[in-house]
Amino acid sequence: AAEAVPPERRLRGAALLHDAGKPACLRIDEVGGGHFYGHAKVSAELARTVLTRLRFDKDTVRRVAALVELHDYPIDPPEGSPERAIRKLIGKLGEEDFFRLLALKRADALAHHPDYRGRTAACDRLEALARELLSQPPCFTVKDLAIDGNDLIAQGVPKGPAVGHALNELLEKVLSGELPNERKVLLQYQTTDFRKMCQDG
Repeated sequence: AAEAVPPERRLRGAALLHDAGKPACLRIDEVGGGHFYGHAKVSAELARTVLTRLRFDKDTVRRVAALVELHDYPIDPPEGSPERAIRKLIGKLGEEDFFRLLALKRADALAHHPDYRGRTAACDRLEALARELLSQPPCFTVKDLAIDGNDLIAQGVPKGPAVGHALNELLEKVLSGELPNERKVLLQYQTTDFRKMCQDG
C-alpha cells in the first residue's frame, strides 16, 4: 500500500500504518474466517502513538491519524447518497485530505488480492464526483450555508442551542440534496419547520 500511494509524507505514513491495528482486532468466526472489526480506530490510535514518538508535528499526527481512521469509511455505500458522504468528509477533512483519503483507499485496494482491485474504479468515480461538487458553490459546513444564526433569530428561533440545532438540521438537508443551498428556500423551510415544532410542542 505504501508503494501504491504518491511519494508524499502524510500519505506514506497513513498507508504504512492504516492496518497496524489488525492483529489486536482479529476475531475468528464459527467457520474459521478472520475478521478485524474496529481495526481502523485501533490503527489510528497506534498511528498517533508511533508518529508522536517519532516527533512528527501535531498537525501531521492529527491528519495522518484521521486518514487511518477513515480508510474503511464507506463513501460509496450500496444504498444512500455518495454526494452526502463526500460533502461530509470534505467538511471534516478539508479538500486536500479528502483526496488523500481517496488515494489511500485506492492504494489499499491495489495491495489486496487481484480479485479486490476493482475497488479502484469506485475511487475514480468518487474522485470525479467530488471534483464536480467542488466546482459548484461550496456547502460543506454550517458556515457555508446561505443563511446564518442571525437570520434564524430574525425568523423567531430563540437564541441559544436552538439556533445551532436548526443550522445543523439545514446543513444535513443540504448535504443530502433535499434542499438547495439557497437563502429563500432555507428560510422558508426553517420557518415552516419551526412553526410545526411549536405546534407539536
